[in-house]
Amino acid sequence: MTEPASHPSQRLRIGILADTSLQQHALRSVVLEFGYTVAVSHLVAQVAEPQLVAAVDAWIVHADLANAQAQELDNWLGNIAVPVIFGEGPVPPPTAQDYAGWARRLRGKLQQLAGAINLEQRAAPAAEQLWVLAASTGGPKAVDTFLCALPAGMGISFIYVQHIGAEFDRTLAQVTGRGSHYPARVAAHGEVIVENTVVVVATDKVVEILDNGTLALLDEPWPGPYQPSADQVIANVARACGERSGVIVFTGMGDDGAVGVRLMHQQGGRAWVQAPQTCTVASMPDAALATGCVDYVGSPEALALQLASVTQAAVTLKSSGVYSGNR
Repeated sequence: MTEPASHPSQRLRIGILADTSLQQHALRSVVLEFGYTVAVSHLVAQVAEPQLVAAVDAWIVHADLANAQAQELDNWLGNIAVPVIFGEGPVPPPTAQDYAGWARRLRGKLQQLAGAINLEQRAAPAAEQLWVLAASTGGPKAVDTFLCALPAGMGISFIYVQHIGAEFDRTLAQVTGRGSHYPARVAAHGEVIVENTVVVVATDKVVEILDNGTLALLDEPWPGPYQPSADQVIANVARACGERSGVIVFTGMGDDGAVGVRLMHQQGGRAWVQAPQTCTVASMPDAALATGCVDYVGSPEALALQLASVTQAAVTLKSSGVYSGNR
């Protein structure tokens, strides 16, 4: 499984330190496979050598702390100013049955680390609220109308799930919200979900929202019939953000989003839909409405006004010290 390369500013520079050349090679292969950069790679026997001081974002150390270099290794670790990831148990050969599990655990640590580093380096604050915009047929126009009707600086971030061909991801990001205060971009691995922006979900790779508010892209197809899956993104956002999240189901064919609406409601988030009579195709809003979990229904313009209203009300309550969530 290959992890897609990050944006250059988000690509981790990894240093590797291992007991054996076999471990060193395996770790290097996995790091490169996940789309990161191996800045330096050494054996533990070289731990006292000056060249081990390198410009890296993190080290992966796979070493026996009871070996002959234990004291030198301990001294070296004490002087490291960047994060250190310790190896996930014995390194299995690529053909071994447990190799995939070992690689998956290491990838998870690298994903969390990429997000943590970007959180520290971000220029804009992370969003307090995250809303999913889910759409299919007629979605680009409806979502664009919604974004252009929003006032500036609401402190909200949007993650946009649109059923569309993979080759149109970047085009969709370029045209979405061009006349609004909420610029759009295609989701990138390790990036921070910052306020007042729109993240367009990739159609050919699963996008996960991590608990620290960063994104992880997996080189895996979306499960089920919809590409991407609004249900999966909504469920992920609801789990990660709870009352600080919401979903708006716009025009579209099919029932994608209905399961997610139920989960969003259960987690305390808001669930809204575009009024069916304003839709190009009303199947997705109708399916969401049938769950009985929808809080508000309106045209794209009305949805924008409602979001601005509840956001301002939440800000007022929070400033008074009594606001505790999304409701």
